Amino acid sequence: MKNTLYSKVISNSLYILLGVFMAFFTNMFEFVLVYFIGGFLLISGIMEIITFFIKRQETVTIGHELIIGGIKAVIGTFCIVMTNDAIGIVSIIFGLYLIVISFLPLLFNIMVSSNGGKIDLWNLGLHIFTMLTGICLLFYNETMPTLLSICGILIIARGIFGIVVSVISYNKKRKMMSIMKKRFNEMIKENNVIDCESEEEKSE
Repeated sequence: MKNTLYSKVISNSLYILLGVFMAFFTNMFEFVLVYFIGGFLLISGIMEIITFFIKRQETVTIGHELIIGGIKAVIGTFCIVMTNDAIGIVSIIFGLYLIVISFLPLLFNIMVSSNGGKIDLWNLGLHIFTMLTGICLLFYNETMPTLLSICGILIIARGIFGIVVSVISYNKKRKMMSIMKKRFNEMIKENNVIDCESEEEKSE
């Protein structure tokens, strides 16, 4: 039980460290994130290119692995070499992604309302907020750092909440185990008393 508590405390502490890094060292986090993405894409691209040439010796291949691997390697190299530009591009891509995923649900809600249907205001507000965030990412450079800071604070809160819940749960389980142990000992004592009384009756 203690090992479970320790593992939960450690994992939630890692959440807190990540949150602190995101919230208070945002620029550094952006660089590390882009370097990580670039390194991952570069290694993945090289592996796919190598796989293509290995398979080519065995059988005739179309060459999609070579093309995809080459694109990944180029993007990964760009992220590592031109980190500042890559951060801006990642921000734009993420902004476009948020606009696209929020546009269709908004359009659906408008169609539902025009046909006299009922709209989920919470859902509608969430999609509007998502679209506004995407627009801000496209046109305001400081949106990404602000967004990362907010996410960092939320991750810190999640880590602290996780530690508190783990400790409370551990104390409750320990109290329950203590009560169960106490009752078990009482039952054993009662059984011993009954056995002793029955033996005395037999001897009489």
